[in-house]
Amino acid sequence: MCYIVCLIAASLPVCSQSSQAATEGFESLITVHGLNKTTPSQATSSGNEGPIPHITAMVIDAVGVICNSLLIIAILFDPLKVLRKGAWFTIFNLSIADLIAAGSNFMNIGAVKFPIKNEISAGIFFYLWMFGVSASFMLLTFLTIQTYIIVKYPIQSRFIISGKKICLSCLVIWTLATLLGFGSVLHRIKKDFAFELSMKIYISQIAVLELTVVVQLLLKVLIIREIVASARNIEGEAERRDHTKYKEVAKTVVILIVILIVTALPYFAAKQIEYLYKLRVVRGDELIRLFSNYYEPVAVLNFALNPILYSLRLPDYRRSLLALLCKCKQRRDASHSFTSMRTAMSLKSATSLPELDKEMTTL
Repeated sequence: MCYIVCLIAASLPVCSQSSQAATEGFESLITVHGLNKTTPSQATSSGNEGPIPHITAMVIDAVGVICNSLLIIAILFDPLKVLRKGAWFTIFNLSIADLIAAGSNFMNIGAVKFPIKNEISAGIFFYLWMFGVSASFMLLTFLTIQTYIIVKYPIQSRFIISGKKICLSCLVIWTLATLLGFGSVLHRIKKDFAFELSMKIYISQIAVLELTVVVQLLLKVLIIREIVASARNIEGEAERRDHTKYKEVAKTVVILIVILIVTALPYFAAKQIEYLYKLRVVRGDELIRLFSNYYEPVAVLNFALNPILYSLRLPDYRRSLLALLCKCKQRRDASHSFTSMRTAMSLKSATSLPELDKEMTTL
């Protein structure tokens, strides 16, 4: 419902009181979202909400970068050869999207404290933020679709979601994310871009992300319903084991539903209200405009929690990371031993040369 209302609001003509008001609104937008051409250091904030929300968001972003980097490394090397099965390719793409989103948001917020002199760099970071967020939520939706198909059609799912279809779907998602990312920096490409049109594009972008969240929630409810329905038809031992596995999936799905409701939806709704506030469609206190900045630390939790919930909490991923770390340690120890042996041999050769000279002199 919120999705439909915001799209309608985005399509309504806006009554601008004057061209000066529109200019002020556009400058406000630029300042809040890191688009200021003269002071790009104000990348993510107008500065009225204080440093605590931004510092907290940066810490969470850093955790997200570390967790997603570990997951990407584990999948790439896969030392135990146990990770590349099931929905691994979607999870791998999701971790890349979360890494881009967390890293770019970290840089956007950091630009407040460490001004970016290069306007192009500031624009790239803001583009990467929208690009990463869009890809992350669309890939999460695709992963939820895969989970529903596996639970609903456990036998036919191997044919329905083949590797080729998964790769093609991920390619389409990255393409759509690229378009959404460019939509957030169009005003940089086209200098005479209208303020009202920019606002409507931003509102539409957030509406697309809200739609992905709503689809995820609906599919997750259907997954739980399928698992509960399958519990009534358990007969053999094998089916009991499968149901136990699906019960764990159901618990995870409930956790994911709570996370989406708590983090994503309020943040997206607050962002849309902020843009409508700038368009003067919504009136109210200054807190309406700043609420999304206060809530940002909660929103970016998605990018830190995704790798933990979808992979790092599973034994195979933890064992693979441990094996990878042990393998690196063994290589380092072996290299150190080889270096020590070469040093010892060099010292032995150095001490034996005088003795050889002495014997040659005696002869």
